[in-house]
Amino acid sequence: MAELIIGAFNGINKIVDNQFVTQNNLTKLSCNPNNRWSRNTWQKYKFVAKGSTISAYLDDNLIAQVTDTSISSGTVGFVSYSQAYNYFRNITIITTRLRSLGEIINNVEWDSNEHNVIINVNNGIDSDLSEADVANIINTNKIYYFALGSEENKEQIEQFLQNINNRGKYLESADLETSAKEIANYLESVLTIKQ
Repeated sequence: MAELIIGAFNGINKIVDNQFVTQNNLTKLSCNPNNRWSRNTWQKYKFVAKGSTISAYLDDNLIAQVTDTSISSGTVGFVSYSQAYNYFRNITIITTRLRSLGEIINNVEWDSNEHNVIINVNNGIDSDLSEADVANIINTNKIYYFALGSEENKEQIEQFLQNINNRGKYLESADLETSAKEIANYLESVLTIKQ
């Protein structure tokens, strides 16, 4: 995991294991002592990972950059080290590596004893919804399918839901908070009835 720490370890750092962050498992990759966090104000951070190069921005200004070929995969996370009462908000993750619904469901080992759920956020027409094997996998594994879409693909999604015995729901993608609550309420009602 790469992260930007403003304070004792200013710059881009790497956590080398999954334990709580300490000085022993934090590797400094690119440090800049001129970077400081500000009290009682929101600051905008951005990270860009392209290949083995990671760039960090503070309020749209490049503040640290490193190339580290030892990072082949990882996750994004937020850490506050020794500073109480820190908050994170408005988090957005963008990737250029897109996988289709068919790729995703074909590469998962579904457990028929569990409650399996797919939430697909896509405002365009999805060719995988027309594929019979996608509907078959969802039906065979009794997967609940939720699609956050738009008027452009609403009709296609509703047709797909009919093909999977209406195990799921179409939701407008414009209001993610309301959609998340609707999904939670739907699952709570369905799973309560079945148990």
